[in-house]
Amino acid sequence: MSGAALMLVFCLLAYAHCQAKPFKQSSFFDLVGEDGGSGVEPIEEKSHRPRYFCPPKCICQRNVVQCSNLGLTRIPTYILPDTSVLDLQNNKIREIKERDLKNLKNLLILIIVNNRLRRIHPKAFAPLQNLKRLYLSKNLLKVVPDNMPKSLNELHICDNKIKYVKKEPFLGMSKMLALEFSRNPMTGEGIEKGAFKGLKMLSYLRITETGLTQIPKDLPRSLTEIHLDRNKIVKVDMNDFKNLHNLRRLRLSSNKIRYFANKTLSHMPMLQDLHLDNNKLFSIPPGLPQHKNIMALYLNDNHIAHVRENDFCPTKEDSLKTPYSRISLMKLTHLLVFAALFPGGLCQYGYEYFTWLAHIMGYSRSVRNEQVEAPPKQPMTSDCPAKCTCPPIFPTAMYCDTRKLKHIPVVPARMRYVYLQNNQIEAVPEGVFDNATSLIWVVLHRNKISSEKIGKGVFSKLKNLKRLYLDHNRLTKISFPLPSSLKQLRLTSNKISKIQPDLFQGLKNLTMLLLNDNQLQDVGGSFEELTSLGLLDLSNNQLTKLPAGLPESLHQVYLDFNHISSIPEEYFQKLPKLQYARISNNHLTDNGIPQNTFNVSNLIELDLSHNKLQTIPPVSTNLENLYLNANRIREFTVDSFCKNTGIMNFSKIQVLRLDGNAIKQDELPPNAHQCLRQARIIDI
Repeated sequence: MSGAALMLVFCLLAYAHCQAKPFKQSSFFDLVGEDGGSGVEPIEEKSHRPRYFCPPKCICQRNVVQCSNLGLTRIPTYILPDTSVLDLQNNKIREIKERDLKNLKNLLILIIVNNRLRRIHPKAFAPLQNLKRLYLSKNLLKVVPDNMPKSLNELHICDNKIKYVKKEPFLGMSKMLALEFSRNPMTGEGIEKGAFKGLKMLSYLRITETGLTQIPKDLPRSLTEIHLDRNKIVKVDMNDFKNLHNLRRLRLSSNKIRYFANKTLSHMPMLQDLHLDNNKLFSIPPGLPQHKNIMALYLNDNHIAHVRENDFCPTKEDSLKTPYSRISLMKLTHLLVFAALFPGGLCQYGYEYFTWLAHIMGYSRSVRNEQVEAPPKQPMTSDCPAKCTCPPIFPTAMYCDTRKLKHIPVVPARMRYVYLQNNQIEAVPEGVFDNATSLIWVVLHRNKISSEKIGKGVFSKLKNLKRLYLDHNRLTKISFPLPSSLKQLRLTSNKISKIQPDLFQGLKNLTMLLLNDNQLQDVGGSFEELTSLGLLDLSNNQLTKLPAGLPESLHQVYLDFNHISSIPEEYFQKLPKLQYARISNNHLTDNGIPQNTFNVSNLIELDLSHNKLQTIPPVSTNLENLYLNANRIREFTVDSFCKNTGIMNFSKIQVLRLDGNAIKQDELPPNAHQCLRQARIIDI
């Protein structure tokens, strides 16, 4: 070739390289090299060797070949042999033939999601000796493909037509780390016994929304996380999870489980997170008091009617039990999160937290294997006020609610719970409870009580008071002292505009404080001394800045519907136990949020909707629910969720709302699904 011809070739290549559009797919780059294709076909040379090039309409750079959303009916030929990532999602490919992937021995990631695959040739994957991740979800496959590369770390084959999983495809797959089979039409057993037994390194298994009626048998001991939600499993046998000594998280939500065998939990000694909600259990699973590590337990929406004190906690002598951080027992509309109610977590302070339930419901309770009956029911006596009800079944409760009362009646000494809500009471005078100083609950919400008509020492004398309800009244300030025993204080929907600096002094036991729907403009550092506070609600006030000095014990904070425009540096880093933060309907802007403000590993749910954000703030990969709807965001940045996407490095986002922004569905980056692989809902 002459010197002039060489110069022409050089100029053409240089011009094409400059005109090629940049390819932003940074989550792949940790697995690929820096030297990529130019994005154009090479100049034709007279040679009989195969010509490798970037397929027409595809984008090629840094060893990544992106051919998604092109309507392809087959895999392109002569793809660059140094390709590390091949993205073919959202096409119409029906088959992978024997030679379709020839010469792609450097391929690490193959994505054929949302096509029409029905058949894969038994030798199609033979050239892929280094393949790490294979994505075949949303196709029409009826079986798991045979002869998959032994190098495979991840297989995602959800949303296909697979009815039965045999063990043969997984023989020799000793490097497999993550496996997903969700939303396939499996029924009955659905999986051959021991199908996954040979996966010696398998850490993550997800088989949700199928027709499975039993738990897969002979699961590998290496598993750390199992998701079997929304199947039709009817029971948990003792050996279903035998020898799973590394298992940390088990999800069995939304099945039909009626039976949970004794000693099942003993096979999973490292289990920390157990989901059994939305099943048909009639009792608390056995073995919880003896289990040392379970911290989060979900049992809501079952048929459980009785809860005994020793269902959860060991005897007091056993000090090795890890405290529970979350227990959900009731319907979702009455979610009971114990971390927000009980300081330090359930089991850290013994059985006293269930005492009120045993007394109210009349159940017997067991302490240290001794049967202790609830207090004998006292007959109704003439000490019950005429306009109130004191039922014999609840001998320590007085019901005076919704009686058009204007004054608080005399409370008998035997009472522990007094209900005075929905009346026309205007005052709580000094001495009104002097006859019943053992009160535990005082319920006074939805009355006409003003601050000036509350006696100065009326509540401080109640040394056993745990809950005080004063919401929906006419309070403008809180000028009365409160007892140190108080655990819940509800002051919602009043007209409180200021909090005295020493108001909460000495309230070391307070776990829940509701001050939402008031007129607060600044609360300063009022909450610093509430060292057990788990839930704080300051929503729908007039705050212009976040409260200072929040206690480290805080688990949930609600700041919706205020006028907050900025967040101080490292604000959430100082709250190591915070899991739920809601700051929607404020005036937050990008300039008011320091870098990595929300990138804290403890957060599970973050609500920033209805603000003025223009970009997605960086968040931790542990975050599960993120609400950014109704902002001004124009670009979807994968880096906000995943700095690096890897085999076990991805976002745990399950719900992501971006509707009401300037982002369109077709602008979602092609690598977003790898980062957000656990997402159930993405609204754009």
